[in-house]
Amino acid sequence: MIRHVQTDAAAMTLALASAPHPVRHLRSMAAQCQQVSAWPAPIGYAAIPAPKSAPALPLGELWFLSRWLCPSVGAAKALQMWRGPAGSRNDFEIQGMGIEVKTTGRVDATHVVHGLDQLLEPPGGVLLLYSLSVRDEASGTDCLPTMVNEMRGRLADDFQALLQFDASVYAAGYDDRLASDYAGLMLRIRDEGLYRVTDGFPRLVPASVIGGLPAGLSAVNYVLNPDAAAAYLLAKTPVAAAKLLADFTK
Repeated sequence: MIRHVQTDAAAMTLALASAPHPVRHLRSMAAQCQQVSAWPAPIGYAAIPAPKSAPALPLGELWFLSRWLCPSVGAAKALQMWRGPAGSRNDFEIQGMGIEVKTTGRVDATHVVHGLDQLLEPPGGVLLLYSLSVRDEASGTDCLPTMVNEMRGRLADDFQALLQFDASVYAAGYDDRLASDYAGLMLRIRDEGLYRVTDGFPRLVPASVIGGLPAGLSAVNYVLNPDAAAAYLLAKTPVAAAKLLADFTK
């Protein structure tokens, strides 16, 4: 049920973004929503479970989008690059480059990498890995609704970009009705860093498995410790990465 609601919201947002007369279309949608609101609520609809962990939602992607990528390349290009909610291989993509975002709440700050392709460079291109380590703390100052509202505020003067952002964040699983529940999970950023994934980087790729996976096996997940990739660290702060990201995305 929740997936259907989120998919419909994303579809409506995309339709609004492409409408020739967005304001007129918005009024029509509002009238439809008023009619729908009069329907009886489905049984169990209000009992939507609250999130139990930060990585279940696109926290890392939003943090990287807002704090790292937008200041470096501008909001419009950053939103075009955000491809994770669309199901692309990497969370951010542009011709010749991919950026994979990994978020963890583990004490040892390790990441689970899914599959042999996730840390594989695009053909003839560059792959970067952004690592974010967070901790659930009541005294923390960051939470998912804060990041969403920060991006919405940044895009307030760009109607089309705002619609594109909302479509993406809904497709990623965010639900505005659960904002107060999300806000109950306050986070502290423990560590973050941007890495260049290339030959020698600690990873598994298809070439790592000589002869391919044994019959009957279809997937490989493994655990990556960023400490083992220290030699490939490019930047620890958004400021340090600004020129690099701008150059990579030209």
